[in-house]
Amino acid sequence: MTELPWFWAITDQRQGPDFAFWATFAPNDAAQLATFIERYRPSQFIRHSANPDTIQYWDAHAYGKLQAQQRGEDAPIWVAATLDVRGHELSIYHHMGGQDYHDTPLINALAHAPELTLHQWRVSYGGDGYGGGDAAQGTEAQSLVAYLKGNWPSGERPPT
Repeated sequence: MTELPWFWAITDQRQGPDFAFWATFAPNDAAQLATFIERYRPSQFIRHSANPDTIQYWDAHAYGKLQAQQRGEDAPIWVAATLDVRGHELSIYHHMGGQDYHDTPLINALAHAPELTLHQWRVSYGGDGYGGGDAAQGTEAQSLVAYLKGNWPSGERPPT
């Protein structure tokens, strides 16, 4: 079965405008998670660590605007994607969603990585001035793999 975009439940529920994927791994997986993301992140994501506690990557288009802002230029960022690694936690955020940043293969690879232990994950939506919520969530890698295929194990369904 074909892998669906990680945000498929959000678009099916017609929610947004921002899309977020959150995952928590075993606490001792922090170093492995950082290494994994650095190695397997989509090529259009550029590292930008704005905080010593977080390793952050921006999509190339938004990163260029971020650099312009840092030079004092007027370059608003409305549409962007970020990957943030904070210890043993990962977040992927699509500001003003809707675009495919080709980050679903990364999430699928994380679910299959033998060096990482996925404890929980969720797919959320919201944004400034918009109500938010969870479109899907689960525990452990098997439920994430099933979600990416559009299948759901018994007892774990997206809210309706």
